[in-house]
Amino acid sequence: MAVFLLLLTYTMNAQYSVHDLGALQQTVFLCLAMVSDPSEPIPALLFDLRISWEQTENCGPPPNITNGVIVGEVLASYTPGSSVEYRCNEHHRLNGSKMSYCEKRAWSSPPVCMEPCILNEDDMTKNHIEIKFKNEGKVFHGDLMEFMCKEGYDLPPSELSVKCHRGELKYPSCIRKERRNGCPPPPIPVNSKIESHSTFHDHDEEVVHIECERHFELRGSDEMRCEHGEWTEPPKCVEQIENCGPPPNITNGVIVGGVLASYTPGSSVEYRCNEHHRLNGSAMSYCEKGVWSSPPVCMEPCTLSEDDMTKNNIEVKFKNEGKVLHGDLIEFKCKEGYELSPSTHWSELSVKCHRGEVKYPFCIRKERRNGCPPPPIPVNSKIESHSTFHDHGEVVHIECERHFELRGSDEMRCEHGEWTEPPKCVEERRVTCEHPPSIENGAPIQNSRAYSCGDKVEYHCERGYHLIGPKEISCHHGQWSSPPECVEHSKHCGPPPSITNGTVVGGVLESYKHGDSVEYRCNEYYLLSGTKTSHCRKGEWSSPPVCMEPCTMNEDDMTKNNIEIKWKHEGKILHGDLIEFKCKQGYELSPSTLLSELSVQCRRGQVKYPSCNRKESKGRCAPPPLIKNGVIISSTVTTYETGSSVEYRCFEHHFLHGHKEAHCVEGIWTPPPVCLEPCTLSHHEMEKNNLHLKWHFDDRPFILHGEYVEFHCKRDTFLVESSVIRDEVRVKCDKGYLKYPRCVERER
Repeated sequence: MAVFLLLLTYTMNAQYSVHDLGALQQTVFLCLAMVSDPSEPIPALLFDLRISWEQTENCGPPPNITNGVIVGEVLASYTPGSSVEYRCNEHHRLNGSKMSYCEKRAWSSPPVCMEPCILNEDDMTKNHIEIKFKNEGKVFHGDLMEFMCKEGYDLPPSELSVKCHRGELKYPSCIRKERRNGCPPPPIPVNSKIESHSTFHDHDEEVVHIECERHFELRGSDEMRCEHGEWTEPPKCVEQIENCGPPPNITNGVIVGGVLASYTPGSSVEYRCNEHHRLNGSAMSYCEKGVWSSPPVCMEPCTLSEDDMTKNNIEVKFKNEGKVLHGDLIEFKCKEGYELSPSTHWSELSVKCHRGEVKYPFCIRKERRNGCPPPPIPVNSKIESHSTFHDHGEVVHIECERHFELRGSDEMRCEHGEWTEPPKCVEERRVTCEHPPSIENGAPIQNSRAYSCGDKVEYHCERGYHLIGPKEISCHHGQWSSPPECVEHSKHCGPPPSITNGTVVGGVLESYKHGDSVEYRCNEYYLLSGTKTSHCRKGEWSSPPVCMEPCTMNEDDMTKNNIEIKWKHEGKILHGDLIEFKCKQGYELSPSTLLSELSVQCRRGQVKYPSCNRKESKGRCAPPPLIKNGVIISSTVTTYETGSSVEYRCFEHHFLHGHKEAHCVEGIWTPPPVCLEPCTLSHHEMEKNNLHLKWHFDDRPFILHGEYVEFHCKRDTFLVESSVIRDEVRVKCDKGYLKYPRCVERER
């Protein structure tokens, strides 16, 4: 047998590594082969050497950590097997290995720096606790914090030790210690109400009074007393068996059958509406606990108004026989030549009768193609057209005034939006005037028998009279101008008439001769109407002017009509001034009311206020009302369906009074709750009134609405109130207000 030794030597490049055999630069493998006959050739050496090789890459920069740093310089590349060390910032505690290694092109997980805890004074006050051992600096993650309850509060010791966990502390909460022989809140009998809001009641001093709800009666004493930590036997509120009186009457309806004087519980009556009235609700009403359930309502029918339909340019689409019942649908249509405005949907022509009222739709005149505006009117002519619009091809006729003759066609035609050329009315040259008019106590000086256009005639007065007015008149268009008057020299006027809200300018004389005049002036903000001058004629004064009153806006009338002023007015609004109103938010003009009716003139101190109606909400509500000292828990939206609700919550230490939820009912929110303020003890008021607190635990930041605080007088002082027993008194916090009792010094 021959033995052969085969020595194999391998050398690795620097960028390769050997798996499972260690980190070697050279590896020697020894292979043996045995043969029985040395003369035989060496058999093929069968060995299977399987070594796995893998090319690897370096690691990049190590990852950063929150609240910590890498110790030393950070490189751009690290070879496999390299490591870095981490360190946390001050007061942060390292969790995990501080080292991270480069393995298989990736870094092992770095450590985590746990945040410290910071004590919160507000949270400790709220939970009635304080630190047992004063802590210098911050509290590290994992450290145990020991708290203790404040004086007057208690908690098992095991619950007062809390660990700091990643910057957070779960504060324990201490509760008020019980007083000796005191009682907890009293048991409230079913169907009763009690006047106590305190959470603790003293032995032998506390008495609470019980009152039964409506329709229930008391069985037993109406008070409970606190005795040795327990309440005396509570009374019971048992239901009263009450009969009902006669059932309520309803408008536009009757009760079927006879009406009795008294009905036993469970009895019922039936209602029936008058003709054409529709019953809304149950026809039956039941006697329950001495009270009748709500009777039905008889809804009024509607009667169509011809005037309202004419005013709104509409008519009924289908003739209705008889009355229109509540809830019935009435279909209207626009009259010929009218249509709905582009912003109005055709469905608004179908209207429901609602409790005797109909909201009439409104139609506007159709636009006509190639129509013309009112025609131009020639001077000294008259025209027979009063229309504001004329169709293409329409003709109007022109007629000249008296003593004028027509030049051109006597008609104008509307053609493609424009009128044809208008004619002219020119004066007739041969028109003459008759004899000049006669006057009393005077006469015209005539020098002709015929007077042409432009001729003039002069007048003179008899002796003892003088001329008032123009001394000559002229002939024009066949007519004389107004002649003068002849008045006596001796006729005088007395003082001029006084006017309301105005005065005569200058002094007033006892007598005025014929032809004299005075001037009037109105008071501030009053507008003068008519001529400001009055003349003395034949012993009488001509009519004086009138001072028109200004207008004052009436807030009550505007509120009643759901309107407000669009533009703010400085000072008073004078007679004739235009006042522009607008509807308040959530209100609008009725469809039958023109927008121009929001502009109103002041007329002699009177304003005709327009009226706006509530917009139809269609059962939806706007955002709910906000409350003082509280918030809406849920997120708000722009509109709410009927039946929706929102929940309110009061700020800390505030007492919620009322229902915590508000509901949307037919577009209106039910009343929200009220958050009543807590009371704060005033040591200044206590000192001023010679008071001490009876209990140390009452010396707290806030006393809730309804809670009591007990005081007693300082030494050598006594309470002023004679009705108070001894020198102690309990005061109730009422909506943030404490009424402090007053103690005064005793006489020595």
